[in-house]
Amino acid sequence: MMENKRLVGKNILVTLISKILIVILIFSIVLIGELWICNKPIFAENQGVTITTDKTEYSQGDTVTIIGRNGLDKSIWGFNSCGGRPFWGLQKLTDGTWKNLDLCLPLKNKKDWECIMVLCERSEPRELKSKLEIKDEWHITFFCDFINEKGILLDKPKERIIKKGIYRLVLSYVFDEDSIDREIIYSNEFKIK
Repeated sequence: MMENKRLVGKNILVTLISKILIVILIFSIVLIGELWICNKPIFAENQGVTITTDKTEYSQGDTVTIIGRNGLDKSIWGFNSCGGRPFWGLQKLTDGTWKNLDLCLPLKNKKDWECIMVLCERSEPRELKSKLEIKDEWHITFFCDFINEKGILLDKPKERIIKKGIYRLVLSYVFDEDSIDREIIYSNEFKIK
């Protein structure tokens, strides 16, 4: 009888140790999987430089999330913004041709958004290091126009509603902060309805 109790005790001990080892094994697999996932780059390698929007269709009042990514093995320069001018440009598809919009976004004052003229000298280019990204948000309502159709500076800026249509973003950058040879890329097309 004493031998049966020892045998039962050994079986319980072996079962307990087996369960502990299984738990340790499962925990190790999960931990290794988490470490593998967390150490992957933000985006796929060798995609070059990209600029994208979070969706392909928007309505007035929506917010567009814009992501510029540097998938190269070296830094790029650009991404300047000054006085309501974002680091990206905007083009509209008109009669089959992409037209640049002279886009200046309203600036936030204490209560609301308004068109404020801010004169800047050439702003310093910002660096976007290899394998990193830069984000911006654009609340689609209106943009500010400081120049009339004849190219003359207005005394007071005009608010212009963003019209329905097909748009894309433009991003220009350089490989050296002192370079003047700009690379230009375009985002996905998106619709404002």
